[in-house]
Amino acid sequence: MLVILIDLALAYAIGKFAESKGRNFWGWGVASLFFSPILVGIVLALVKNLKQEQEFAKRGMEQEQLHDRVAVNEVQVNQRFENVEQQLSHMKERVDKLEGKHEETIAGSASAQLQAGAAAVDATVADAAAPICPHCHSAVKPNARFCSNCGALLKKEG
Repeated sequence: MLVILIDLALAYAIGKFAESKGRNFWGWGVASLFFSPILVGIVLALVKNLKQEQEFAKRGMEQEQLHDRVAVNEVQVNQRFENVEQQLSHMKERVDKLEGKHEETIAGSASAQLQAGAAAVDATVADAAAPICPHCHSAVKPNARFCSNCGALLKKEG
């Protein structure tokens, strides 16, 4: 009776050892009952640890995914950089065109400049006469009850 209990205890220990190596608990436990538990334990000690192999494979996949993400991000950053460079070159062209127009305006007649200045002053005066929201200080329509910018209720005078 004692031999059977010892054999079952060893089979359980072999099963737990197999489970710790990523192997089947019941398969190795039953094998230790049919064969010598010492012999099965030695064989089990010599076989590869499946958990380590699975962990190595998992780490390899994670590294590949990380490498792919970095490659994709690098491509996106390069595309954004190219877009920014294109926008910058377009802005430089616009500035050059505006500088050319500015020089033409300076070389133009004084009356055209005076008329443009007078129109700007008229627009500024018209804007100054428009009611202003007391909350956000933006111009509002003369008969507006609410500010179109912030939605505040405007007080009616009179």
